[in-house]
Amino acid sequence: MADRIVKAGDTITLRAYFKDDVDLSVDASNVTISIYPPNTKLETVNIFQAGIPTYFDNGIFEYKFTTPSNGPDGSWQDVWYGTLPAQTVSGVFSFDVSAKGEVDSFTNQLYANNLVEITLASGIYALDGSVSDEYYFSFMAVTTPTYSNTRKVRLEYGGFLQDLGEDVLQQSLLEASLEADELTFEKNHQNLKFFQHARREWVTCRASLMLLMNLGNTSLRSKSLGDFSVAYDTNAIRDAMQKAVECINKWEPEVMSAGNYKANQQPQGVVKGEFDIDKPAIGRSWSTGLTYWDNRFPAANCKTRTLGQRRWSNIFSDMRRRYW
Repeated sequence: MADRIVKAGDTITLRAYFKDDVDLSVDASNVTISIYPPNTKLETVNIFQAGIPTYFDNGIFEYKFTTPSNGPDGSWQDVWYGTLPAQTVSGVFSFDVSAKGEVDSFTNQLYANNLVEITLASGIYALDGSVSDEYYFSFMAVTTPTYSNTRKVRLEYGGFLQDLGEDVLQQSLLEASLEADELTFEKNHQNLKFFQHARREWVTCRASLMLLMNLGNTSLRSKSLGDFSVAYDTNAIRDAMQKAVECINKWEPEVMSAGNYKANQQPQGVVKGEFDIDKPAIGRSWSTGLTYWDNRFPAANCKTRTLGQRRWSNIFSDMRRRYW
C-alpha cells in the first residue's frame, strides 16, 4: 500500500526530491510528471494525465493532482523525469485513491448497560476564574433488557426505597430482567400480552426483593438508655419481603412457561378404559346363585386369560364349565 492516500474527487499534492550521485540536493531541469491509473503499464498510451511540476525548494518539486470523483479505486502511479548535470533521471512512486464509501463507528461512545463515572479533580478553573473542589457524578446508559421501570418499583415498595437513586433501581431491574430471560425456557408465546404482564410483575417483585434484602439490616431501630441496648424492628420490612416473595412465586410459573402454565398443566395421557384389552378384572372371581351350586364352595383359584387379552386374572375355575 502506498504511503499517500486520497479520497476520490479530492486534490493531492505530489512531491519528488531530486539528488545527485553523492546524495546531495540538486535543482533539476526539464522536470515532468506522468500519472497512470491502477492496473496499467507504464506506457505513453496509458498516461492519464501529464504535466510540469512547480519548483518548491532545494531540489524539491511538487504537482497538484485532482483525482476523478468516480475513481477508479486502487493504487495510482506518478512517474517523474528530470535532467541533472550530464544525466537524465526518473522515479516511480504511487498513491492510493479511495473511491468506496465507508461506515465507521465513533470511538468512546456509550453502549447499552454502561455505567459512566466521572471525577473532576480539584483545582480546575471555572469560566469565572474560581477554583473548583473535587466533583464526582455518575449516570447509566440505556439498559436492556428492562421489563419494568423504576416508577413501578416505587409504586409497589416506595416507602422502603425512597432513599435509593434511580440508577440503583435501574440496575436491579436490569439484573431481574436478565434472570427472567434465563427462566423463560418456553419460546412459544401463545398469549403474548399475558406473558408480558406476568414478566413485568415478576421483574418488579424480583428487583424489589433484591433491594429490600439489602435494606433489611438498616431498618427501623429503637434504643434503650437504661441498658444501652439497640433493638431492630424488622416487622415492616419483613412483611414487604414476604409480599415480594409471594408475588415472585405467583408469577414465576407463567414466566417459565411463557404464559402457558395452565396449558402445560393439562394431562398429557389417559387412564386405560373399560374397552382396553389389558383392563384388569374387577369384581368377584366366580359365579354363585345357581341351584346346583348352592351347597358348593370355591375349592381353588386358577389363572385365566380371555381371548384377545394379554393380562392373566386370578379366578375360581370349575372343571366342567365357567360362569363369567
